[in-house]
Amino acid sequence: LGRFDLPIESLEDIQTWLKSHAERISSMSLLLVKNVAGNLSALFGNLFFTAFILFFCFRDGEWFFRQVAGMTPLATGQVNRLANTVHRTMRANVYGILAVGAAQGLLTTFAFIGLSLPSPIFWGVFAAIGSILPPFGAAIVWLPTAIVLLVTGSWVKGLILVGLGAGVISLADNIVRPLIIQDQVEMGTLAVLISILGGISAFGLIGLFAGPVIFCLTMELIRMLRESVESGTEIRPFNESD
Repeated sequence: LGRFDLPIESLEDIQTWLKSHAERISSMSLLLVKNVAGNLSALFGNLFFTAFILFFCFRDGEWFFRQVAGMTPLATGQVNRLANTVHRTMRANVYGILAVGAAQGLLTTFAFIGLSLPSPIFWGVFAAIGSILPPFGAAIVWLPTAIVLLVTGSWVKGLILVGLGAGVISLADNIVRPLIIQDQVEMGTLAVLISILGGISAFGLIGLFAGPVIFCLTMELIRMLRESVESGTEIRPFNESD
């Protein structure tokens, strides 16, 4: 506290300051507890609702698929093509998330080792887990660490960590994920990056999956429409017996 020229030199000064700001501190604490409780309630409610829906999806998934497919004006082969597109894209997204987590975790670990910071493996694992939480990502680890280093006077280490975090660790998401996804589906690197960023902007966290899926489905529908026009064949609706 002395670094910031605050008039606090003893425990009595801290007690005096707390007493003079007691009302403000209590109101802020109450608001914080209220927000945390509300967010936790919403989180557990969404988890329960998701688990409830997933139970029926796993149990009756094939029946749901046939019902939805029967409502489309597409042939059986075309419906299966779309289903395979969704499957490949979702699988590629999962692989991409795991690869980004591993890359950012390793980079964070190496950065902590190079700067002689404590517990590099622990914080590397924590950064790998945080990498799936946009817009924070691995910055949930390296950014607070850099702030602590700057505040405590370790300017060189703090600035180096900021540079590594912003210029190397965080950019791994924009490099590794598109490479993994384009290797699994027929999408260029730019298309993958735009679909991910657009999905996050439109849908939030679920946009990591929804963006590429919607893009791939749209491209597949355009291909099928072009094929039907070029061949001059009429689309035959889905038949459950096929």
